[in-house]
This record gives sequence, structure tokens and C-alpha cells, in this order.
Amino acid sequence: MEKIQILQEIFGKSFQVGKERLFFCPICKHYKPKLSINLDKNVYKCWICGPSLSGENIYFLIKKFGNIKQQNSWKELTGSKDLSLFNDFFIDKKNDLKIETVSLPKEFVSLTSSERRSLIRPLSYLRRRGLSTADIFKWRLGYCFSGFYEDRIIFPSFDKNGDLNYFVSRSISNSIRNKYLLCGRNKKEIIFNELDIDFQNDVYLVEGVFDAIKVGQNSIPLLGTELNEESLLFQKLVWHDSKVFLSLDPGEELKEEKIAKKFKEYGLELSIIPKDKSRDIGEMTREDFELLKKYSKVNNFQSLVESKLERI
Repeated sequence: MEKIQILQEIFGKSFQVGKERLFFCPICKHYKPKLSINLDKNVYKCWICGPSLSGENIYFLIKKFGNIKQQNSWKELTGSKDLSLFNDFFIDKKNDLKIETVSLPKEFVSLTSSERRSLIRPLSYLRRRGLSTADIFKWRLGYCFSGFYEDRIIFPSFDKNGDLNYFVSRSISNSIRNKYLLCGRNKKEIIFNELDIDFQNDVYLVEGVFDAIKVGQNSIPLLGTELNEESLLFQKLVWHDSKVFLSLDPGEELKEEKIAKKFKEYGLELSIIPKDKSRDIGEMTREDFELLKKYSKVNNFQSLVESKLERI
């Protein structure tokens, strides 16, 4: 099956104008063929819909409007990434992985305990960081008075079955050099608090746990600035075709572009949330973050150029 045949199956009759094919747009339904597709450059644009229906990978269109047969045929013709390769990591082979047992520190005390008088210090710290009582309950936060994790807030992570698979600890003492300590399996093999994530809705990717708490619903901390196709999180986002918003800390624009480029290879567009250059998300109010989110840009050639110009 040829590419043009697949496109005509999906969008109907087309008209050749130079090196472009014009189709009737299924979104705006304009009476003239306004959806322009250039097979040589692998780009598309509806001249009525504008940025909401334009991009640099025609497979986005095939995936959005075509059926499974048409999607697979397009992948065969273009050599697109094969999602079945993911099976080796987290579907067929997952039961064969040696699962590392993770336990909370024996000194762990829930910050939702009724004995709140003894927890004034860690609770005051979290209040200063802008966390509410509802946040503390939602993220199941705890604290250690003694032991290896003494004077640290504990941020536990649970897999989709509700089993503990990781935790992050954050010292509330300014005298400690290693403010964060991580404990659990390889980060690539876990999705932080997958128990709470709905991949069918918008997913927000941020660097750290405080960032994720400030973002709120459906947010996942990367616990760093890296995300690639070897990661369970990356694979599930692509597998579910999730709508993804990404915001790393100021100064990490190159890392954002690298992540966005990798998603694009798998036919998934990602929106980058602009930054407040003076603050991380974890230092903002939720209202500040919501305002920034309104100016998110889908990562494409134009936004890439704009981002590079901003860094000059």
C-alpha cells in the first residue's frame, strides 16, 4: 500500500498542487481542501485550523484519524518505531525481572498521624514549602526522627498494584550536604506513584517530588532530567498515547528538547511548559503554575527555534 493510498483512505479525494497534496480537513470541515500534506518533507498543515493541526510528522495524522491497519501500513512504509519492542521490557518479560524488595525505614512515622504535636517540626517545614494537609495525605508523606534517614521527610512511591517500589527522602536540616537520598529499584523500572496515574488524561512530567506535588493531579517526578525509551515511564506514555506536558527546572532546556525529540520518534507530541527563570515549580504557588501552563507550546520546529533564540 502506497502512502498516498493510505492518506486517501483516511481523508478522501486529494488534489496535487506542486509538491503538496491538498485534502479536506476533518476538523474544520472547510468546503475547500485546506489540509496540505507534503510527503517529501513529512509535514502537514491545515490553513484554517493553523497550529492546532500542523506538524512535522505525518504519522501524527495517521494515528489521530486512521485505523490500526492504516497505522501499521504507514509504519512499514516509513520505518517508524515499532512499539512491540516495548514488550520485551514491561509486558512479556516483566514477570521475569528480579524484583528488589523495598521497605520503608523502620523509624518511619506517618505525617497523617493523630500525634501531630510531636510532628510540628516536619509539618512546619512542609507548610513553608507550600504544602497543604491534603497534599500530605495524598502523597502519604512520613518522617524519621532517628536512624539512617533521621530528620528527613519520606516520599513513598507505590506501583499500580499498591506495592511500595521506591521512596525519596529529603533532609529538613540545612546542615546536611546530601539533601535528597533515593531508595529502591532502578529508576528506569518504576513510575513514581503509578498507583495514582491515569494515562488516559493529561500527564505532567517534572524533575522532583516537590515539583510534582505543586503540579497536583496526574504529575510524575522524573527524579532527574533524563527520560528515554529504556524507561518504563517513557514506554507507558507512548503505549497509551498520553498527552504529555513537560517542565524541567530553568537551565534544562536542552534536556527538554532531547526528551521531546525522543517522543517525536514514536509519534507522540509533547508540550513544553514555559519557565519562571527565577523559580522552580516546587517554589511556585499552584496559581502561578496554572498561569504558566496556559502558555505551553507543542514541541515542533518553530518552538525549537524560539527556544534556541531565547538562550542566545
